[in-house]
Amino acid sequence: MLYTLSKLYNELDQRFKDFLDDSQDSRCLLNLLKIPATNLLTPVVQYLLKFYKKNDNVFSINNQVLSISLEDVLYITGLPIQGRPIIDDKNRDPNGFDRVFQIPNKRNLSISVLIEIAKNENETNDRRKRAILLIIVRCFIVPDSTGNRVGTTFLRFIEDFGQVDSYAWGAALLAFLYYGMGKVVDDQNPKKRLDGNSWLILAFFILRIPKLQVALGIELGEELGVPILSTIVERVRKIAHNHRTDYQEQLDAIFPVLSHDNVNWTPYTRVNNEDRTRYQEQQRVGTYVGAIICNNYVAHHKPHLAAQQFPVLEDFDMQNLLWKAKTIKITQNSGDSEQHLFTDYKDHIEEWNKRLLLKDHMEQNHAPLLTPTSTFNPNATILELILKLRSCFQLQDSEEVAAILQSREDKLKQNITDLKNREDKLNLNNIELKNQLQTLTNKCTSLEANCKNFAAEKERTEAELKKYKAECEVYKDDKISAKYELEKVRLDLKMWREKEDVAVERYEKRIAELEREKKDESERLRVENFRIREEFEKERAKGKEEVVRLKGEIVGLIEVKRKAEETSRYWERNYKQSEPRVVKLKKNLPEMLRNEPVLAKVVEKAPLLRNPPAINLRSAVSNGNLELVDENAHASPCAGSTAESPMVDTNGPAAAGPNSHVMGMACGNRMPTENQVVIEIDDSDDEKPIIETASASKTDKGFGRCYEKDPASQSISRGKRPLVCTPNNGDVGGLNGSIKNKKHKMDSPFPNKASENSDSSKDSITTKDMDELVSKVVKTKPFNYEVELLTAFNKDDELCLNAVCALHRVEKRDKLRCGSQYQGFSSIDATRGNQLAKFLVDGDPQGKLRKSVKELQQCDSKGIDKCRKLARNHLKQLYQIYQKEEDPFFKEYLLKNYPKKTVS
Repeated sequence: MLYTLSKLYNELDQRFKDFLDDSQDSRCLLNLLKIPATNLLTPVVQYLLKFYKKNDNVFSINNQVLSISLEDVLYITGLPIQGRPIIDDKNRDPNGFDRVFQIPNKRNLSISVLIEIAKNENETNDRRKRAILLIIVRCFIVPDSTGNRVGTTFLRFIEDFGQVDSYAWGAALLAFLYYGMGKVVDDQNPKKRLDGNSWLILAFFILRIPKLQVALGIELGEELGVPILSTIVERVRKIAHNHRTDYQEQLDAIFPVLSHDNVNWTPYTRVNNEDRTRYQEQQRVGTYVGAIICNNYVAHHKPHLAAQQFPVLEDFDMQNLLWKAKTIKITQNSGDSEQHLFTDYKDHIEEWNKRLLLKDHMEQNHAPLLTPTSTFNPNATILELILKLRSCFQLQDSEEVAAILQSREDKLKQNITDLKNREDKLNLNNIELKNQLQTLTNKCTSLEANCKNFAAEKERTEAELKKYKAECEVYKDDKISAKYELEKVRLDLKMWREKEDVAVERYEKRIAELEREKKDESERLRVENFRIREEFEKERAKGKEEVVRLKGEIVGLIEVKRKAEETSRYWERNYKQSEPRVVKLKKNLPEMLRNEPVLAKVVEKAPLLRNPPAINLRSAVSNGNLELVDENAHASPCAGSTAESPMVDTNGPAAAGPNSHVMGMACGNRMPTENQVVIEIDDSDDEKPIIETASASKTDKGFGRCYEKDPASQSISRGKRPLVCTPNNGDVGGLNGSIKNKKHKMDSPFPNKASENSDSSKDSITTKDMDELVSKVVKTKPFNYEVELLTAFNKDDELCLNAVCALHRVEKRDKLRCGSQYQGFSSIDATRGNQLAKFLVDGDPQGKLRKSVKELQQCDSKGIDKCRKLARNHLKQLYQIYQKEEDPFFKEYLLKNYPKKTVS
């Protein structure tokens, strides 16, 4: 009830709230929106309803009569208690929702629909306001337990905003509450939900019974404002969620022994002066006696039954009240039939329109009693009044005494009349009791006659009993024989049961054996299954490792292929650069041949110079025909040459036949570098061609070159291709130096004498020596490929933490260096990575890892996964940092935890 209104008001937009607060009409209902909400103390209300008397609409508690009156409704809720009654001639308004909300063909709506209309900012303010007023009427004036449906009954009373405040909403609320409380009393079910505003009952007793305030821990304060319900709800809110179990005990200690002094008969004297002045005119209607109306629910308001609640009624004798209650017949507001309420409740509507107070219903000669003056004491004896009258000479004094005596005489007469009435009632009761006594005497006579008949019946029964005893003696012998037979049957049954028990025991043992066998077999199968799973897991792990290894090999082969391509491009570039020199050499060759006949013979036997063959280095290595040559063994004597590096023609195999030769040319004044390789191949021991080389002892005319014959020769089989070794990035196995044949050498055509001595002094290298040399090649780093580092990230959590710290340190370093290539976190992962790294280094000035894996997991259960993801995302940067050894801490961790690998 209150929760619905409070929640609705809080969810309204501020603009519409301001509109409602500024509205000058319908204030009596709109003010209810600001009453706070909390849980009702339902057990207390159910306890209080036990004292309700339906016929008089009062609570009778240990001879103390209290009534929820119109005055209570006025001050507790602030609703008007005078004005037009809430009733219309026709109980149906079939087109009401269509007329007000443009919702056709609806006789009732759910509260949720009205709430949506009220909160819809696209609706007009008037339509939203009517929806809110209808919700207030349904939830506060006439709440019931039938559901959250709203009919068109009360729609006509809130349709015209200017007329809303003219209706007696407080009287309607009280009439519906009287109906609801009477319904609960009729059903004899204290747990049944009450129709009506239950908060009015709780507030009434909290105000009237000070001990109840103490029991509930509620303090209202010295001054109260209207509506008082707001203050009471605020106080109840503090205890509403405390489901105490001793309400029953505390209430039993208060109400069954309630006395006159335990009741606050005038609680509204604490209302502040401003509110008392505002509601003074309506407060006078509090003593109205008659019908109160809420559509088809009509009840009687009887303040005279609880006259102690009204100080203005103290001087009235209620026995002189002339008002008689008119019979109320409730017209049901259900079904499709239309009722005419003005006709059904004509007398009650007229009574409300007159609104006669209790004093207006008193007899003229008894209302009110004379108030004695200060001259005479109205409680004095007759002798005292006469003696005092002797000293008075004014007529007024005599009249005053006469009035006092007349009043006493009237009271005595009234008492006599009352006593006579009581006597008549007693006489009637006496006659009724006599009649009852006569009836009981007749019943006693009838019972005596029946007793005699029962005595005769008893004698007959005793005779039959003797007869049956004689027959029983005869049956005893039969019983003994039957007992013997029964015992025999029992023994047989026992024997069969024992046999059955033995069979059952044997069966259960067999079942237990089968269960054990089944359990053992299950355990064996489980162990076997576990073993098979372990083997499968091991095989799968091996397979994964094999896949990782193969991936690493694939990456290595790709790298070798890339380096071979770079080597090819390198020698192709050198070939193109040396081509102009070859053309120049060919151009000058005829003149050289004329001057040097020996050189002419060499040229004739060296067609390879024009069409060089391919050299198959791999085949030569496998046949053991390669040897290492000292890189300083050959030096070109041509001091003024500008040639760059040795050249090998790789255009394809020579077409000259089996006697084709390879001739390398080297010009310039420098030694062959460590990145250059001299290839010397001997295809067979049978072939011994002669290659003539230049000597320093002879000088070419006009060219400044010296030549000398050298019997070193080289034979290459047709179709073989050379494997050319170029700078380090293309060097197979990382070998520095030169490879030469074990019998012959392919050397520069322009060697010096030192070269010959150096070459002749070296021994040939066999295949075994070559394998030993290659096996000595060591890769000094634990990771040769990115995939190996990625595998380590997947297995080593601490490595992932070091990787994040390394990226953080490199990023800080790059920011400090102007123009340096940025190698830190990517823009997407920068914030997350730096935050995680700051936690890991824990303020270390060098940025070194200070947190362990366990500490990271305690702080963030997903921290390891975040570090591993960052390491994977930045694998390329981390691998470059590792290769270039740009981060000392990252290198230190890798060298400490991962041994170096040797590849042979």
